[in-house]
Amino acid sequence: MLLSVLRILLFLFLGGLTAAALFMLAQSPDGVAFGLGDSEVRLSVIEVVLLLLLFAVPLIASLPLDNLLVSTARIAQFLILVVAGMWAIMRLVELPGGVTITLADRELFFTPIAFAGLLLVGFVVLWLALKLFGLLVAVLRVLFGDETALSRFLDRSRERRGLEAMARGMAALAAGDAKRAHSAAQKAEALLKRPELTRLLNAQASEMVGQPDRAGAYYQALAEDPATAYVGVRGLLNQALAEDNSERALKLAERAAELRPREPQVLETLYMLQSRRFDWPSARKTLDAQRRAGLLPRPEANRRDAMLALAQSEDAEETGEAEHARKLALEAVRLDPENAEAAATAARLLVAAGSKRAAAKTLIDAWRRKPAPQIAAAYAAIEPDESAHERRQRFAKLLQTQPMHDETRLLSAELALVTEDWAGARR
Repeated sequence: MLLSVLRILLFLFLGGLTAAALFMLAQSPDGVAFGLGDSEVRLSVIEVVLLLLLFAVPLIASLPLDNLLVSTARIAQFLILVVAGMWAIMRLVELPGGVTITLADRELFFTPIAFAGLLLVGFVVLWLALKLFGLLVAVLRVLFGDETALSRFLDRSRERRGLEAMARGMAALAAGDAKRAHSAAQKAEALLKRPELTRLLNAQASEMVGQPDRAGAYYQALAEDPATAYVGVRGLLNQALAEDNSERALKLAERAAELRPREPQVLETLYMLQSRRFDWPSARKTLDAQRRAGLLPRPEANRRDAMLALAQSEDAEETGEAEHARKLALEAVRLDPENAEAAATAARLLVAAGSKRAAAKTLIDAWRRKPAPQIAAAYAAIEPDESAHERRQRFAKLLQTQPMHDETRLLSAELALVTEDWAGARR
């Protein structure tokens, strides 16, 4: 949005500038005169328009516009530079006088065009000398054992352009420009010839332009390189999650956890996938890794662990492993004493094992911490055949642990109603 506004403002500015120049030229058909000190420079109509284009076109070409517009602007820039060079040569030829250089007792006279050519040749010779010096240094380094010095020297320009293309691609990714990011990524890959640097950029750019298979190939190559394995696995994992491929996502999450065992997002993803598959033992191991890495507060980790232990207990009970189920339920109570469902399950399994007293104690402790209807129902199930009066007497030990709690008052009223104690129910 901001780029669009800037483009509009720029075009309005250039349009206004061009209109003003054309208006000035219309008022002065012979051109425009500029005062420079005591002298005056007069430019023709063509020269003024050429100067305006010489400044405007490079500015447009440097903006982050669409590829077609950028290419057109760069072609126009080249043509304008050619025309400007020809115009400069014509002006130099027309200039009178020249330049005199005195060397000892000799004077050398150069016409303006010859002196400009001499300067140009001098710059070219200086540039060639610097390049030859760099080449000589590279050759000497090769002779002294640096085997890649010569190739680095020869590839320096290519590497610079490749890194510039990478920078443009990363900027386009951040701006959400998929087409430009993909084009820059392809150019960087062709120039750098170093896939470990360009694979991630190409993968993300391919995803942006809707080529998941191509992106997956890049992520796979990253995953196979030990230096970039984690980045590649994470990319493949995100693809598997987006495709809702839980089986593949689980395997990739396990590998990512092996590569980065303390990475918060990886462990959370692995925990989620294991829980979806009802793989409670593996989920508990992942949760323990999160706890040891300090990624979860201890109360939250214990709460989650209690839920997993309870789920494990239910599975063990279904398969006939009563003793194992009971131990897991008691572990859930130990991990989260306020979990009413865990306390009720543990009490039921203790009663089934003939430990009514342990079941009652477990439920009384749970009610003391946080009264809940599940606890009351489990406490009643300890003695299913007792009379209403016997139940009310037995519940007195439970209710006295939290006498002012709303659940206690409600349960006391229900017990009073069952025993037809109307006055007690009103209290």
